[in-house]
Amino acid sequence: MRTRMLLASTLPLLWGAVAGWWTPRGPGTVGAALASVAVSLVVGLAAGWLGRSRWLMLVAPVIFAVAVELVRLRLRGPTVDRPHLSGFGVVALLAGRGVHGLLTLLPLLVGAAYGAGLARRLGAVPPRRPVPRWAGRVGVGLLAALLALVTVGAAVPGRTDPIPGGIARFDTVDSSGRELGLLIRGTDRGAPVLLVVPGPPGGSEIGAVRRHLPELERRFVVAVWDRAGGPRSWSGFRAPSGWHLDDEVDDLVAVARHLRERLSRDRIHLVAHSGGTIAGLLAVRQHPELFAAYVGVGQVVSLREADRSQYADTVAWARRTGRTALADRMTAQGPPPYRDL
Repeated sequence: MRTRMLLASTLPLLWGAVAGWWTPRGPGTVGAALASVAVSLVVGLAAGWLGRSRWLMLVAPVIFAVAVELVRLRLRGPTVDRPHLSGFGVVALLAGRGVHGLLTLLPLLVGAAYGAGLARRLGAVPPRRPVPRWAGRVGVGLLAALLALVTVGAAVPGRTDPIPGGIARFDTVDSSGRELGLLIRGTDRGAPVLLVVPGPPGGSEIGAVRRHLPELERRFVVAVWDRAGGPRSWSGFRAPSGWHLDDEVDDLVAVARHLRERLSRDRIHLVAHSGGTIAGLLAVRQHPELFAAYVGVGQVVSLREADRSQYADTVAWARRTGRTALADRMTAQGPPPYRDL
């Protein structure tokens, strides 16, 4: 019995270590998501079968989660750091550990339940009824149905509403091995092409542009790009230590060249927002032959001066609105730049 329990515990431990190394911030592609579900389900089934107990429904996910957290201790970022109960912290928790849990912990739990149940049904262990049979079956059945919905949701490709006579599609661009995703939409295929660059590294403004700027699609073929690490460009994720501005400029140029070829245009219009204006302006300066016009929205001029200005504005706002503790803490901290964010 001890040997079986040891083996049943070792499987999720090993899988957690592999997942922590392979997908430390969670599965970011369709293939990785489906593979995570499949492996977790198999590991759960094996653990439940070996352990002969539905306690593995709890034990296997806990062991897996501990292994993942230990392996990725070296990482930094809002989705892997210690959770905190702020608005942004809750969003980061749901987008990071929450999604990762649905794709790994849930199938582990369901697999362990069915593995233990199968062992009992085949007579490998005498049946015990800590809960009524119907209650257990209903509970596990509901979890299995949820897992099926999650799996289908991960497998269904992204899509956008069609535009009769126009263009509406998701596209992928290769840039030095990084797969970059963008949404292309316009009522007139022959209209000028407008490439929209989001603000932060890893940023995505596909939803914002579709929601707030739909009229652009009547005058342009609008291409909204997810920067490397964004939802549609997750395979291009880079840790802060591996992030270089030159890579961002190269990505933007690759997207611009792709649009010229895909849509048969000589030059394209470029709109860059906030932090995206840094890469946008450098791309235009290095390759003016690619662009018909450049518009910087919230154009960055000096990052250091902008940080200092925003610091002063925030301290003044905190004093004015009675947030004395925040104002005192920021004053003691001093103005940027900071060595460690």
